[in-house]
Amino acid sequence: MFRNLIAAAMTTVLLSTASYAAFPDPIAKVNVSVDLASVTNKPAADRYVNLSADLNAAITTILKDRLGSPGAEITVDISAVELSNSFTDAAGLADTHLVGLVNINDTVNNANTRSFELTIDVNTIKGLLPADTDMATMTASGDLFYHTMVDAFAQNLVAEMDK
Repeated sequence: MFRNLIAAAMTTVLLSTASYAAFPDPIAKVNVSVDLASVTNKPAADRYVNLSADLNAAITTILKDRLGSPGAEITVDISAVELSNSFTDAAGLADTHLVGLVNINDTVNNANTRSFELTIDVNTIKGLLPADTDMATMTASGDLFYHTMVDAFAQNLVAEMDK
């Protein structure tokens, strides 16, 4: 009898811990910001002019079944310094990366607030590219590379939040 009580108590503790750590659903709002005025590399600023809207759309598309109110607010602040420093075709793709600080604020349960930094680089996206992609001819300014980086950032953000 005593063992059954302890087992029930342990199960309650484990279940309450699991729900405490659970990803906050629903998601009320996604906000992505990029301070393009701070991007000192002109080709990078031109390439990333729509990054905020594109990344917001990619994230909300993945989360479409989880959107609702009230719920968590996800904010992403993309590093303008990293956009400037890493964007160069001359150095190739190896140094090009997308870095953002992600904050999740659950407006219903503050215990679900989380923050993390997410970095996406060419190694992250290799599995998302078409099989016939020639990495030797791909450039950081190209559409395929850009859209794959955006999609990889969105997918990895949601995967990290769901851990």
